[in-house]
Amino acid sequence: MSKFMKLQQSWLQSVQGSEWLLVLKRLGLADELLKYTEVREGGVNTIRSFHRPDFQQALVGRLPASCRIHCSKRLQSYCQQPTGQIEIQFEDGSTTTCDVLIGADGIKSAVRRTFAHEKVTLARSQGKSTGAAEHEAFADPVWSGMVAYRALIPLEKLRLVAPDHPTLLTSAPCCYVGKNKFIIVYPMSRGKFVNFVAYDSQPELEGTTFNGPWVSTVSPTELAGLFSTWETDIQTLISCVENPLLWAVHTVNTLESFISGRVALVGDAAHAMTPFQGSGAGQAIEDAFILATLLGHHATTLQTLDHALLVYDKVRRPRAVEVVANSRESGRLLMLHDYDFRGMSDDAVLKELHTIGEKHDRSADWTWNTSIDESVEEALTMLLENAVL
Repeated sequence: MSKFMKLQQSWLQSVQGSEWLLVLKRLGLADELLKYTEVREGGVNTIRSFHRPDFQQALVGRLPASCRIHCSKRLQSYCQQPTGQIEIQFEDGSTTTCDVLIGADGIKSAVRRTFAHEKVTLARSQGKSTGAAEHEAFADPVWSGMVAYRALIPLEKLRLVAPDHPTLLTSAPCCYVGKNKFIIVYPMSRGKFVNFVAYDSQPELEGTTFNGPWVSTVSPTELAGLFSTWETDIQTLISCVENPLLWAVHTVNTLESFISGRVALVGDAAHAMTPFQGSGAGQAIEDAFILATLLGHHATTLQTLDHALLVYDKVRRPRAVEVVANSRESGRLLMLHDYDFRGMSDDAVLKELHTIGEKHDRSADWTWNTSIDESVEEALTMLLENAVL
């Protein structure tokens, strides 16, 4: 079910790593999606970009006729009944029931909010006030302390003012780092545009509430003021930006579990993360694949459903939590949160930057060196062990 009037069209999605692509190949979706996919950084370690509506259509096109998509449906809450059934209430007043509820409703997840309140109620009934407070902390998203200024620059516009700009000479991302700031730019839409994203961070505000709309249009002057002392290449890019969008980057506090009874969370609803390893969408795909593999297995019945969900949580949560931490660490490195180069020689700065780069690369090694097959094997082994018992 979708809360949108129609399947949503939104910003470009970048996905790093190879596991998500392997999953799509297993599902027979890869060829369809790759028609719309751009590849950066040639070779084995590639980053692929696509528009979300293309991804949605690739998925929808493979749904069997028995599946129905209900648009304009906003979940308000749910209630798990003693019978095992789950009663769902929608904002339009309608209700329905199901055997298992999967919350894939994003960072502002209504499923997660009810999920958290369930756990708060249980903790309070057991006299665990500390536990109740901990569960309340993940009901709603929290601000990461950073904002992103995003814009699409017509590539020809940039070429006219700076034909030798580094962005025009490579298909790989160009990254610029600075104290509490970071910029990444790269060509997209088959060379029609340059995707421009500039981050401004206040690390001391991580975990607080953002005052204002999460997404808003701001003036180019505001953006220019933040980077007025940066190098000529950046000034050139910013001069080409019109009507930048400000995005407040939010995350979700770490959950102790992705399941509650017969309710499971996936994707941003479970582990919304910062974007610095391009892994949020890929992790959602892995969540869905593992969960679908378990629920679709012949060993999973109404009698074993609770165990199947427990296996999903045991397999997926540790990996997803690690990815969240790695992405956060990447952001801190790229924005030099823990570094101060004042008073250092140029040689010392270069040496330190090299060390930072190595740390960043190590934090992203998992994207190329992990296997979804191992996760599937682990999950099925755990599922079948219970079936034998």
